[in-house]
Amino acid sequence: MRGLAPLDPPSADIARLYLQEADAVRARRDRRGGSRVQGWMTIATAAVIALFLTASILPQPTDRPIAAPTFVLVMVVVSQISSGATERDGVQRRVPRHRALLVAVIVICVFGVLSSFAVQVLFAPRPPFLLAAVPLWAACLVLGGLGVAQLRSARVVAGDHRPERPPFTRSARLTTLALGLLIATGVVAGAVDDPLVTSMVAIVAGVLVVIGCAGMGQDWGLAALGAVWRVPHYVDFGVGVAMLLGVAWNVSAGEPIDPRAGIASGVLVAIASVIVSMLPERAEHRGGR
Repeated sequence: MRGLAPLDPPSADIARLYLQEADAVRARRDRRGGSRVQGWMTIATAAVIALFLTASILPQPTDRPIAAPTFVLVMVVVSQISSGATERDGVQRRVPRHRALLVAVIVICVFGVLSSFAVQVLFAPRPPFLLAAVPLWAACLVLGGLGVAQLRSARVVAGDHRPERPPFTRSARLTTLALGLLIATGVVAGAVDDPLVTSMVAIVAGVLVVIGCAGMGQDWGLAALGAVWRVPHYVDFGVGVAMLLGVAWNVSAGEPIDPRAGIASGVLVAIASVIVSMLPERAEHRGGR
């Protein structure tokens, strides 16, 4: 019968490629712990949450609303970039071996937040700051410890099978530049401390972040940045976010920074974003253009 004849055995080179690919698939299958970037993003998320929750219990000298949208948008962007880095590293989202430990971390974090909320309710309207803050800090410290555990796990399971980084396309460069300029604009707007300007920037930032999240699977989406970014991009993003959160913190406390210092900081963030968005690719991707 046609089609039932035995296939010719593969050559030695083809068989070697098959074995190498099988080893790579096995390594990806066993990578339960997550990627290094995922661990660092968990630690960064814990820090942002700690800042946000601490700002929520600080005594407000004015009737200004807390800059919650800034913290929320930062956490959304961080989660998108983290998901892209995890996908790049080939980490499969499966039930972890130590499920009980993960459940314990979640329970401790929830208990810390609820304990702080109970303190604020019981001692309203002026709860003791440390009594309300310590449970929050303990919860975020436990969450940061989970990130450290992810870093250690990624170091153990990564082995020699380091996944190839996708090319830094023009679309990803434009998204990197747009994100950096958006952060720089937020720094300047917070330093200027004009309600109208701040509201306009917040609306534009929200729309752009939603568009970036909708681009998941595209090379211009926020998740794609986690797949193509290297160390300079993460450093630039981290410094810019730190400046933005610092300005938001001061505005929430009713003590905005000097506008000249804020504008200078925003300009530095913008210049750094332009530089990192134009960084050349590594040698393995230059020939494919």
